[in-house]
Amino acid sequence: VRVASRSSRSPSRAPSVSHSQCPSVIRSRPASLPGVSPSRSTTRRTPEATFTPTAAGLRQEKSIPEEIPATMKAWMEEAIRKGIASGVQQCMAARQVPVS
Repeated sequence: VRVASRSSRSPSRAPSVSHSQCPSVIRSRPASLPGVSPSRSTTRRTPEATFTPTAAGLRQEKSIPEEIPATMKAWMEEAIRKGIASGVQQCMAARQVPVS
């Protein structure tokens, strides 16, 4: 009997929204409606674990360790420079803007 009464509710209480319209809003359980008593207990469970930030987690990473040889650093800089130049050229070609 309870299942039949749920299916006969008017759609104005809970409008149907597809997930493609708002993908960030996904509910794991239906929201409670005023005047409707839940079928199970509403007591909240204590979380099993909580996140507590520490000073160790707030440290910034070192940029580049000193163990990397200078030749390797130079090679990486050149590879990055060439990659950026290639990306800019591809972007300009996609826009059909002449490269000067």
